[in-house]
Amino acid sequence: MADFTSNQIKNTYQRVLQHDTSGVVQNGTGSADLGDIHISGSVYHTGSLNVSGNATIANITGSSTIAGTFTANEGLFAPFHANPASISRDISVPANNNALMLGPITVGAGNTLTVAANAKLKILDI
Repeated sequence: MADFTSNQIKNTYQRVLQHDTSGVVQNGTGSADLGDIHISGSVYHTGSLNVSGNATIANITGSSTIAGTFTANEGLFAPFHANPASISRDISVPANNNALMLGPITVGAGNTLTVAANAKLKILDI
C-alpha cells in the first residue's frame, strides 16, 4: 500500500482512501469495504464506471451504456415516452438499430440528426 513519509497509511490515517497496486480503492485500514461514501460537490470521472446495484444520477454529460433496466427522470416518462420537439445537439441512430420519435421534430441550426447504415428512424407525427 501507499505510504506517507515511509509510514503505512493504514497505521496513521483511517479515513484516507488509497489505491493499491491491483487497482482496488481501500480505506486507511486496508479494507475495500468502504461502506457509504457521500460526496458533496462534483465528481469528474474519466474512463469506465461499473455500478453494481442501484444508482441515482442527476446529470450525465457524454455517452453512457446501460446493461439492464434504465429509468430516466427526463426524456422518458413511464408509462409514456417523451422527447423534445427540437433537437439542440448532434444525435444519431446507431447502425442496426431502430428508433422512434414523436413529431414534429425540428433540428436546430448547426445540429445534425444522423441515421446510420442499416438503421431506421420512424417519426410519428402527433
